[in-house]
Amino acid sequence: MNATPLSQEGHLQRRGNCAGLRIGSSPISKPEKSLRKHPTVLMSAGMLHSLQLWSKILQEMCGEQKIQQLEIPRETPENTLEVQESGEYRCQAQDSSPSSPVCLVFSSASLILQAPLSVFEGDSVVLRCRAKAEVTLNTIYKDDNVLAFLNENSDFQIHQASLKDNGEYRCTGHKESCCLVSSNTVKIQVQELFSRPVLRASSSQPISGSPVTLTCETQLSLERSDAQLQFCFFRNGQTLGSGWSRSPNFQIAAMWREDSGFYWCKAAAVTHSIISDSLRSWIQVQRKTVNGKYIPEANASQGRNEQEWERTQNN
Repeated sequence: MNATPLSQEGHLQRRGNCAGLRIGSSPISKPEKSLRKHPTVLMSAGMLHSLQLWSKILQEMCGEQKIQQLEIPRETPENTLEVQESGEYRCQAQDSSPSSPVCLVFSSASLILQAPLSVFEGDSVVLRCRAKAEVTLNTIYKDDNVLAFLNENSDFQIHQASLKDNGEYRCTGHKESCCLVSSNTVKIQVQELFSRPVLRASSSQPISGSPVTLTCETQLSLERSDAQLQFCFFRNGQTLGSGWSRSPNFQIAAMWREDSGFYWCKAAAVTHSIISDSLRSWIQVQRKTVNGKYIPEANASQGRNEQEWERTQNN
């Protein structure tokens, strides 16, 4: 995922979550972006449909101190809008709440580090150091430790983002006329693509011969609600059915004594190597006695008949 709004230069900082406003082709989740003066930036509504309203709140570098607040409603039949001014932007579709804000700041800095505003596990992330003509790129840092020497290549790529990539990034360069210059600092916080799955069973103590439906429940991040997941179910270390499937449900037509055991599931992203396991859940198959009580199949298999087991429970 790569933050390149058209061909412009800029930097990103994070301050909150975004429901679906995008700059260029990059989903915006934490709202600050700085660009060279005076490009045109294409903004789109991402997951929001039938966009009807845009509003802008001008602030001093989108900080806490507001120097001017001006809401400018603009209706458009499309879900994109070109902008050329600094400000805090949000979008709203008909009959929906406004998105989280995106701060857009046009900058005249000599050196700018661009990065995605939201990063999820498994993402391919490009950190791009943009410099004016008089600046020669030098080094990119993570948490003030040298990460790579840039030379003529202004990009540094993280192929599959994970929690170990969390940190503060910046790049440096040498200005011909004077000195070493440093870019803005970008903080990257890798987010979960989906929550840890939870296994649900239609019954944790099914009657012998009855069906059971297993469900692997998880939730995608709102910003990646279109991501494809696949699921796999297990019993006592053995894979159930044919393995991975796009369905979060697995149907067992009939449960018998030998089906008692520990069950769990796995969820995985189809396009990323992200896999997460649920906790183990014990399912005990039972069978019904004549008077309506239930007896575990394990007890019946120990040579006791139903009446003997019932007497031991009553004593």
